[in-house]
Amino acid sequence: RRSASTNKQSPTKRRKTCCVVRSAAAMVWLWGGDGHGSDPIQALCRADLTVADFFTNDLGRFTPCFIDLAVLGLAHTTSIIIVAVHVTRCYSDARSRYQVLGGARAVVGAQVALATVCALIPLLMLNGRLGQAAVDPQQGPAPHEYAAAALAGLSWAMLAGLYVLEANGRWVTVGRWAVRFAVAFMTTSELVKLRILSFDLPAIDYFFGLYLGYVATQCVLCTFALTWYPGDQRMELSHEAYESLPRGDDDGAAGRTGNPEARAGLLSSVTFAWLSPLLQEGYGRELKHTQIPELMKADCVAKNSGELERHWRAQLRGTVPSLPAACWATVRGLFLAALPFKLVNDAAQFVGPVFLNLLLKVIADPSEPAWKGYLYAALMLTGNAIGLMTDHQHFHLVMRAGFRLTSSLGALVHAQMLSLAPASRSGFSSGRVFSLISSDAETLGALCQGAFGVVSSPLRIAAAVALLYSQLGPSCLVTVGCLALMIPVNVTLVRWSSQLLKSALAYTDERTKLEGELVGGIEVVKCSAWERPFLERIESARAKELAMLWRFALLQAVIAFVLFAIPTLVPVVTFGTYLLLGNTLTAAEAFTSLALFNVLRFPLFLLPQLLNMLSQARVSLGRIQEFLQADSLPAA
Repeated sequence: RRSASTNKQSPTKRRKTCCVVRSAAAMVWLWGGDGHGSDPIQALCRADLTVADFFTNDLGRFTPCFIDLAVLGLAHTTSIIIVAVHVTRCYSDARSRYQVLGGARAVVGAQVALATVCALIPLLMLNGRLGQAAVDPQQGPAPHEYAAAALAGLSWAMLAGLYVLEANGRWVTVGRWAVRFAVAFMTTSELVKLRILSFDLPAIDYFFGLYLGYVATQCVLCTFALTWYPGDQRMELSHEAYESLPRGDDDGAAGRTGNPEARAGLLSSVTFAWLSPLLQEGYGRELKHTQIPELMKADCVAKNSGELERHWRAQLRGTVPSLPAACWATVRGLFLAALPFKLVNDAAQFVGPVFLNLLLKVIADPSEPAWKGYLYAALMLTGNAIGLMTDHQHFHLVMRAGFRLTSSLGALVHAQMLSLAPASRSGFSSGRVFSLISSDAETLGALCQGAFGVVSSPLRIAAAVALLYSQLGPSCLVTVGCLALMIPVNVTLVRWSSQLLKSALAYTDERTKLEGELVGGIEVVKCSAWERPFLERIESARAKELAMLWRFALLQAVIAFVLFAIPTLVPVVTFGTYLLLGNTLTAAEAFTSLALFNVLRFPLFLLPQLLNMLSQARVSLGRIQEFLQADSLPAA
């Protein structure tokens, strides 16, 4: 029962106490109506009781219903699904189960107790609210509080039940990370609620003290989940997973199946779900060679190298042979297929900033209808999801083109090496031929991954600057100046990095040459007792190689610092110039500009690297073409 002093509290103070119990808001709820209408959402959430007194700005429109059902409710619902899935794993014969021993079992028991406490506290708080309602009907729980308490109690109770299973010989390692994620998700969501409450803390009463204990218990349980693992010494196998017998002969050749990508449907191809069975199998146990799918026929080296050789022979019959033209003819189908995905992905980069600006304007204007806010938020989510999926498809295709090109060039170099004329062979050492395959061909494969970026990066930069001008006006010229200044800095750093890497690779070639000579003439070396001189020469080359690699690593650290410093420096300078010009920076302008700065960061840093890779690829193609054009023996 409430004391007399409590009954004398002001209505504002009573509303704050209610909001502590029902949880404070953390996100804007675009609300319509006066809170007393017949809208079922208003009836569920009791919109007449809000936390507007906590804030003096737009945050005053928050409602505790949203944080309880949308934020905490999402976390608890996710936890219920994850725990339910993991419980099915605990009873599956296809998963190995373990018994935790000794102190590890005591820790699991402590987790059972903590999860049980977390399941009971929401019910105790709801019971207290019902007791308040018996004294003062105006202080009764809103309908959404029943749903929030039920979700919280069920999620923590299911987690406690899972811990009980694990303490009794049903610990399954597969997917255990998801359980840890569920605990961390629920705890961080509760900390968001506590952070909102910290804006105006009420007096410590029964409800708030119980809530603080609830949060503290969750934090302890989350610490256990993220930092503790029983270890192999404290786990004993209680059930070994069932493993199907391999099909086919003993060598496993007949047990291999075709490529699952070839049989994948549209949804599986978009989400790469065809790869999930192999990843799950590899996560649970060591993969065998019979479980690795066969390559698709279109990816086989024999097919692609034959096609590249055919195009190269056609170039040799022309007046000016061009290896780049032969390579393009070999993989152009994949690049043309990836082009639409790249265009959609680049366009999707600007969906977030544009609709974020519109959404913030809706939030700042109370006269705007709520459906616009929901529409813009949904479009932001849809645009980002489409951009993510198309980006994955684009990289899947261009990386496949890179792998095909690398393997085909390697096969072509091998074939040419076997048929090289003696006069030409003297001009190409074994180390040089090896670098053509290990370095030059790999350089071309790496370029394929970012080939579209050479064209798309300038376009993305121009579009982002144009949108920044629409937000900040002439102040964005400061952004352009800073970014233009950083381009030569990045180019210089990347060029130095490339030079250091080339120097390190030269010493690497020297060291590998010495090691090859040592292994090839080991009998002479042992008979002549030349081990020490060879070792000194190899160690000297290795020391020079490590010195260059150390400088290269330091320069890479500087490049990384510049990359992460630009997004912080540019907004500060730009916003400062905007305010010095007498302008007022609104939330819509600030957050939209920050999103555009983030869009600018990646192409600005990537473009110098791509130009450098393009230059290296040109040199590599020239080296490979020189080798392929060398005189060879006529075919028998």
